Amino acid sequence: MKQLTQMAYDYAQRFPNDQRLNKAFKAMRKVGLLARQNYLCCGNCGGPALANRAEVVLDKAVDGATDYDEKALRLFGSRYTSLIKGCVFFHEQDNEHRMRERKFMLRFGELNTSKYGTIGLPTKEVGELVCRILTECQIAYTWDGNPDRCIEVNELEVVAPAN
Repeated sequence: MKQLTQMAYDYAQRFPNDQRLNKAFKAMRKVGLLARQNYLCCGNCGGPALANRAEVVLDKAVDGATDYDEKALRLFGSRYTSLIKGCVFFHEQDNEHRMRERKFMLRFGELNTSKYGTIGLPTKEVGELVCRILTECQIAYTWDGNPDRCIEVNELEVVAPAN
């Protein structure tokens, strides 16, 4: 037990932003983003897996109706944004880089599903929402506002709390 406590302490000393990062991802989920940490091996797997997850969420929400497209649109609006705002994640390769460099990339955007089409806010709006939450959680990041570029999180920088 003492060894586990020491390991937890060592990890907390090495990665002090984990609590803030966990808080940020919880906040992202609360506002309607499908948000995952250390999710699957790479972006080519993570993005489609989140799109599949979005389909499952919408399937449950429309309660198995045969006219799911019409019912879902009626319930959740165009692009289903009242239920799912988009997605944000970092994958295992990002996490490995994070462990070495204390920096990693966040992938984000709308979800392209085969069953429901495009789900969520436009990619740039998802990025802006993610950045607002990172700021609220005092997590340093760099993003130029380009929806085709990832958000880089830098755990070595400390962000002062907003007044």
